[in-house]
Amino acid sequence: MTQDLALATLLTAKDVTVITPRGERITDADADEILLRKHMRIQNQRQGKRIKGPSKLTAADRSRFLTIFSSFCRKMQESDESC
Repeated sequence: MTQDLALATLLTAKDVTVITPRGERITDADADEILLRKHMRIQNQRQGKRIKGPSKLTAADRSRFLTIFSSFCRKMQESDESC
């Protein structure tokens, strides 16, 4: 689990499962968009534009995270049992 999306893109390239604190699963297919958004944010900062931070975590975000994380843990346990 990481909030650092640039790190997430590096990890997914190495077949690591990445989940954000909001319960979103990051895939290798998301890498180009994530890096493009980061590049655009950096350009805006250099131009002195105001950058908004992330919104607060909601109960729905927490619930989504728990659902995805629980599913991931179950899959890991099942794969361990089959070995």
